[in-house]
Amino acid sequence: MSAPTDLNRLLVGASSDIKFEQSWLLFWNLEWDFSAVSYIFHEFFLALMC
Repeated sequence: MSAPTDLNRLLVGASSDIKFEQSWLLFWNLEWDFSAVSYIFHEFFLALMC
């Protein structure tokens, strides 16, 4: 009966690791993310205008 608990712990650990990695990458690429997002929004709004 310990297998489901171990699997659950593994999934929770993996999801928290992924969240940590994503937040670290977001922090690391913050400047790039802002420029990319502004570019995407710019292209998106241009497409809406046409």
